[in-house]
Amino acid sequence: MTAARSVATPKIWRYQLPYSQTSDGGTFVLDETGFFAATSAYGGYAYRWSAFGPSDFRAFVAQLDASYLYGKLHRDRRSEPIDEDAIRHAVRKYLWEHREDFDPDVLQEERALITDAELDHQTGLDDWLRETTIEDPWTFCATRPERECWAFCTRLMPRLQRRLRFDVAKGGRAP
Repeated sequence: MTAARSVATPKIWRYQLPYSQTSDGGTFVLDETGFFAATSAYGGYAYRWSAFGPSDFRAFVAQLDASYLYGKLHRDRRSEPIDEDAIRHAVRKYLWEHREDFDPDVLQEERALITDAELDHQTGLDDWLRETTIEDPWTFCATRPERECWAFCTRLMPRLQRRLRFDVAKGGRAP
């Protein structure tokens, strides 16, 4: 990985993706030190990479996948909606796969506990985590991505990435 450069006056690229009837737009600012910022209908986001592979930061941003970028831009995991279906499925699968390791009464209690748990809010999830006898129950916790940030990463960023790849390939600057 190439460390972020410390330069007196970094090269800055600004991209404006226009809004249209079929897509949302946004304003993006990147610089050669690894800084990224954006404002859009999906919200405002910023992050600074301290290390990135290629010497041109735009090439690095152009190859990021949505999941990785989401993890960098959306920092408040507790605001993500709890995915109760995924939690129930994972716990039930675990109980099935480890049924021989449980006393039959405990297994039945655990199945009832996960079925009756109110996992649609943090308090209900916390209650289940306290009440279950399953080891390391937090490993079953799952959330759904925060909607606006995920839409930013999956709908708007691909448009920017196409522009970045084009600019890097032609060796030019953002208009």
